[in-house]
Amino acid sequence: MTERFHFEVPSNTPHMRVDSFCTQMIPEMNRSKFKAGLQSLCINGKKAKCSARIQQGDRIDAVWNNPIPTALVPEPIP
Repeated sequence: MTERFHFEVPSNTPHMRVDSFCTQMIPEMNRSKFKAGLQSLCINGKKAKCSARIQQGDRIDAVWNNPIPTALVPEPIP
């Protein structure tokens, strides 16, 4: 399932990596899971890497697709 995330960095946020910021904003997400499913990442409308540093007022847009299936389906055993 593809999800789109939109964030604006508040003024009280310290300079940090964009992947760290996004995982703080999404409680059930960790950095490795975020990176594994990341389809695209833009800061202020420009493509960015997960390691990019953010500043207050930045607009972050991310498209994420969960690479891990939500349900496991057993295969038939002959």
